[in-house]
Amino acid sequence: MKPRGPEFETDLLFSDGLEKSAPRVDPRLERQLRREARTLGTVLLKHRETLVLAESCTAGRVSAALGEVPGISAGLAGSWVTYQTDSKRSWLGLAPALFRKHPDAVSAEVSEKMALQALRRTPRAGVAAAITGHLNPPAHAWLTVLRRPLPRTSSRVPWSATVRCGNSFTQWIDLEATLGSIHPPLDQKNDRANRQVAASILLLRMVRALIISGVSQTERPPSSLSRVRRQAKTGKTPSRQLKKRGKKRP
Repeated sequence: MKPRGPEFETDLLFSDGLEKSAPRVDPRLERQLRREARTLGTVLLKHRETLVLAESCTAGRVSAALGEVPGISAGLAGSWVTYQTDSKRSWLGLAPALFRKHPDAVSAEVSEKMALQALRRTPRAGVAAAITGHLNPPAHAWLTVLRRPLPRTSSRVPWSATVRCGNSFTQWIDLEATLGSIHPPLDQKNDRANRQVAASILLLRMVRALIISGVSQTERPPSSLSRVRRQAKTGKTPSRQLKKRGKKRP
């Protein structure tokens, strides 16, 4: 006789008690999350980009929202939902020393390492996004988006508003202030769920902004960038700069 598995109710209609106790996200935020996911999905498919995610405080909401977009399998590789510190360490390979330095696992460095490791472990993806934060007061989060080629170094300003380096972008957000700017005000009872959705919306926007900015840089004619790099290696000064200084080229 085959062992029987646990029995469970397959009826999806909830009782009144469960329905009343379930936390409800503000409908405005839910609609905005779906809009942002559709917009990013369109951008990913249009530019043939593939995204991989490493989510902590959003607990997979970003990938779930993107998963509703038709055809998104061509632009979404997947998501590492690493809610616990142990998951970040074992699944993404983050060093234990990083968590000794940041015991709560909420910092710019942790966010950057999460995105970096997610991209390294997903060769098919060209863009990675990561988020880690606190949903309870004082609610805040660090968001990182990066794309290939990976930056060799990353200059960091502790607790700054933004950190940019090459193809990477890291942002600190105050979730309470973000929700406080919405009018009419949100229901205070569901602030935790609302903060989670708000953080997901902002991460979707960051990914879209990085992809679009990268495309515009690629389409821009390579006027003087390569020349400046060659001159930096040879130590020569551009003719235009010499003319401005009133000097003659030897």
